[in-house]
Amino acid sequence: MSNSQVKILCLYKGSYPKGQAMANRLRNYADAICSENIDFTVASEGQKVKPTSEDVIFEGHKVLHWRTNSIWDKWPLIREISAWLHRIKLYKYVVSRGEYDVLFSSGYRWPQMIVILFLAKITKKKYVVELNELPHSIKARRTDTPFSNAFKRFITLRCVFPFVDGFICISKELEELLEPIVSASCKVIRVPILTDVPTIPSNPSRLNSDFIFHAGTLTNFKDGIETVFEAYGKAVRENGLTLRYEFSNFNTLPAIKNKIRKIINRYDLQDLVTFHNYLSIEELHQKLESCYMVVINKPNNIRNKYNFSTKLGECMGYGIPIITTAYGDSAMFLKDHNNALIIRDSSDSDQIAVLMHTLHSDKGLAKQIGIEARKTAEQEFHYSNFSKPLQDYFLALKNG
Repeated sequence: MSNSQVKILCLYKGSYPKGQAMANRLRNYADAICSENIDFTVASEGQKVKPTSEDVIFEGHKVLHWRTNSIWDKWPLIREISAWLHRIKLYKYVVSRGEYDVLFSSGYRWPQMIVILFLAKITKKKYVVELNELPHSIKARRTDTPFSNAFKRFITLRCVFPFVDGFICISKELEELLEPIVSASCKVIRVPILTDVPTIPSNPSRLNSDFIFHAGTLTNFKDGIETVFEAYGKAVRENGLTLRYEFSNFNTLPAIKNKIRKIINRYDLQDLVTFHNYLSIEELHQKLESCYMVVINKPNNIRNKYNFSTKLGECMGYGIPIITTAYGDSAMFLKDHNNALIIRDSSDSDQIAVLMHTLHSDKGLAKQIGIEARKTAEQEFHYSNFSKPLQDYFLALKNG
């Protein structure tokens, strides 16, 4: 039996450890707190295996793969019902395992939060929510509307959050959002984007690379992606940019996909743009280690006001020259022409095209930005900086 000070069971809707942004953040939590004698087990719903398994990642950190593939996963409506039925298995596990002190959820919406709250109460566990975005701030499904999202956000904030024991917030805006909502006994800690700066030195041949890289789903509300394609087309055809553009996938809404294809055809970019069908974690890291630059075009909207881009921290950790906006908490860490080139208007494709050309043509500037970006990640975002604060937080939560 482990003699850890606190035992945490993280209920995660996504895939772990094979996921991307949020999976990386959970791994950084594990690295931070397990070093302080706290156990951290992730129960991953998204990474489906057969048979189910419970594996040790390293001392103090385990992953429970409790979900198997189902023939019903192919059908949207039935898939949702099937997921609810499958979660009964997870809920039984929570009730039957008395050794955990804290239930920690990530990725689940208000209906599941209510169930987890109930399970925490009857098993006398504390319940913590990782709040990394304004709830229901984007259109996640085709049936979502501004009204339905506002209604679901109201339920989350006013009917669920007041009963939660603790929150880990990714930004100051989210921390302030909680102040008038949560109970007096609720414990809140702000932990920004976490990174694990690669142990290998920054790639000295990066500035000889021939491509820009984008990782993640292609969205407008989150990443202003259509403007980025428009800017790339202008940079190539009007400014003489010779870099290719690679994307980790082509996952997006049909309307956005059609607009992207039209932009590619208009600027004759077919031979310059690559959409990968799938990249393993190792392949993804290789792309991040070898690309010339990244463009992270976060629009100034309600989502990005509260959010703090995990992708930004990861790219800074790799020492990648970055072109990005500076909205929300990121503005506290970014300096124009120092550790990033700042986009003043996320909808201005002409400006972004000029910045792409500038960063490619001025290799001295690109080198400096990469060095300073990595330095910022090491000093401000590395998970080890938060080991002791997180240890103190979970101990206070357990003993409170």
